[in-house]
Amino acid sequence: MKLGQYIGLQDQLLHDIHVGDLVKDAKGVEYSIDRFGRAKPLNGGNEVPVRQLRGCEVFHEWQRAESKPAEKTVTVSNAPDPQMNEEEKALHAIYEGVDAASDQMLVDQLRKRGYTVTCSKVVEKTVFEEVTL
Repeated sequence: MKLGQYIGLQDQLLHDIHVGDLVKDAKGVEYSIDRFGRAKPLNGGNEVPVRQLRGCEVFHEWQRAESKPAEKTVTVSNAPDPQMNEEEKALHAIYEGVDAASDQMLVDQLRKRGYTVTCSKVVEKTVFEEVTL
C-alpha cells in the first residue's frame, strides 16, 4: 500500500488508520503503520497486526505537505459556540467523545475504573406476517 492509504481499520476513537500514521496502544507502546498495514514498534521489535493492539489510538496522522490545509475551518453544526468559556468548551468536547464511543468501549473504560457493569438494551421488533383465512 502507498503512504497515506487507508488500511481498512479504525482506532478506538473511530479515526481511520492510514499507512504512515503513528499509533499508541493501551500500554503506551508507540507504533508506526507500515506499507503492509502492520504496526511496527518505534522502539524496535517485530511487526504485529493492528487488530491485535488493545486500546489502539492514532496520535499522529501522516499528511503530505501539499495536502495540509492552510487553515482549519469547522463546518460541523454542533460545534461549540465561540462565546462559551473554557469549561463549557471542555464539557462539550467530552460529550462529543462519549457520543462517538462504542458501547463496548464505554463498558471497558468503566470496568477499568473499578465499576461492576451490567447492561441491558430493549430492542423492539416489528414482524409482518401474512395470514390467509
